[in-house]
Amino acid sequence: MPGVGAGPYVARASSNRHIPTADQPVELDGAHATAGLVVRVQLGGEITGLVVDITGHPIADAQVSAAGGGDTTDASGRFTVRGLAPATYTVTANTRTLGAAHQDVVVARGRPAELTFVLVPSSLAGIVVDSRGEPVENARVIASSDALGVYDLVHSDASGHFDLGGLLPGRYQIVARRPDSAVDGPAVEATTADRRIRLVVSEPAGITGRVILDGAPVRYYGVAVGQDPGNLFLQPAPVRSLDGRFHQPDVPAGKLVVILLGPGFERRVVDVQPVAGTTTDLGDIVVTRGGRLRGRVIDAGGAGVAGATIRATGSGLSHDLTRLDATLRGECWATSDALGSFELAGLPSSLDGFEIEATHPAHGSSATRPLAPGATDVTLVLGPRP
Repeated sequence: MPGVGAGPYVARASSNRHIPTADQPVELDGAHATAGLVVRVQLGGEITGLVVDITGHPIADAQVSAAGGGDTTDASGRFTVRGLAPATYTVTANTRTLGAAHQDVVVARGRPAELTFVLVPSSLAGIVVDSRGEPVENARVIASSDALGVYDLVHSDASGHFDLGGLLPGRYQIVARRPDSAVDGPAVEATTADRRIRLVVSEPAGITGRVILDGAPVRYYGVAVGQDPGNLFLQPAPVRSLDGRFHQPDVPAGKLVVILLGPGFERRVVDVQPVAGTTTDLGDIVVTRGGRLRGRVIDAGGAGVAGATIRATGSGLSHDLTRLDATLRGECWATSDALGSFELAGLPSSLDGFEIEATHPAHGSSATRPLAPGATDVTLVLGPRP
């Protein structure tokens, strides 16, 4: 292998008949050939067999897979999966038009395991329509079964028809949504071989409103829409608007909550029940600044530290969230000024369970400490990260 630069490397070897080797460290100086490197491989086990339909005819081009390998059947329905380490494997055979089947088999080195799969027709098919009964082209159709561990997806054709083939036999939940929407229609329960399924896509609803703080529109904030105001995993959408207005055009109809959050004001939750096919205007939504907390960030010598990030939360501090996501989880953020001073705004009226910390790229971080109820001032001391 000429032209390899100096440095540490790993060597490994594999083939379709052998078990992949473990990494073998090797150090190259970039100037001299390294001789005597031996990478030992072991012959792997094999799974071989036949895939046929219910009449016994071989099935070509069926996909056969096992952890660590796979094969496609030939014209006579034969397959071979090689290079497997000795173990017990779950082997699956399927096509896009017939069903799927799986078997467990023990693979030993030097002795091929033989399997025969019989695939029976197993599919779900039907049509996707809108609320007026008109076919919906390119609708996203999803069939899932927790019991079978299956999740499959197709899109409807120009006539609204869909065909989910190659499924494991069983019962599935099926939903459809418009190609330009994230709102699922009503779920339908169906069993494989049912080919007269009718799925109706939902007409999405819309929500709009204007956020006001101290009599003026809020120009930057986040909006999250969901069914549970305590859901910390909703994704807030950032809003940048001179007039403070937001518009959520693709939400499900029914009882929802709108969560408004952002720097400088207290989290606000608004109940709403949008109607399918219409936009609900919440008008002016007034938010309040909430509680405030002032403080100072200093180093071990007592000098103020500028540019430190201060965060307070009642749901556990997280270091891998955007500011809007963190605000949804209940965090408040601030940055220390030239003297190390900061002010946190938008805190809830009760600080019970809240913690605070400061971090700085050069000065390290402070200890995470609880905030006492009614606290109005705090000093955070930075030190090296552990």
